[in-house]
Amino acid sequence: VPAWAPAALNSGRYRTRKAVATSLAEYREQIEASEALYHVDGPDVSVAVLRAKETGHLSMMINGKPDAATGGDMGTQVLLGQLPVLLHPNPQEALVIGLGSGVTAGAVLTAPVKHLDVIEIAREVAEASRLFDPWSGAPLDDDRTALWVCDARDYLLLNQEQRYDIIVSEPSNPWMAGIGNLMTVEF
Repeated sequence: VPAWAPAALNSGRYRTRKAVATSLAEYREQIEASEALYHVDGPDVSVAVLRAKETGHLSMMINGKPDAATGGDMGTQVLLGQLPVLLHPNPQEALVIGLGSGVTAGAVLTAPVKHLDVIEIAREVAEASRLFDPWSGAPLDDDRTALWVCDARDYLLLNQEQRYDIIVSEPSNPWMAGIGNLMTVEF
């Protein structure tokens, strides 16, 4: 029985802007341009980290969609964490909803915050984020960081007394299934 091809399964071909392959050989060439460093199908999510063979850039794929990368997306991930700490006069308590690669959490930790809660709904994402530690600064190893693997809405409902100086949430893609819950007034 042939082995699964994680790079092919997580290539996001359903949403690519690249030209569609016109032959099986061309398709294989496109798929083989990346190697899978991590691939786990969890109960709710499929997570893969792919490395582009040509550039060495890593991409975290969640259900086939790129959610973080060491290439072109890096500026967004860093700015998302640094902008709030730059705008707040004295951020002490911080919250990041969605760990992803950990780059945003690492960017928050460049400020002298006392405590950072990171909420990630998928344990598989937290495991995969370790491959990005050289770029993120390994925020999960920082003593100021607490990782909570749970739903952010539930966490916030159960911890209503907790106050944060800054809250960072990934700018979600409303066209992706399951994201609608993050577009509610309650959230």
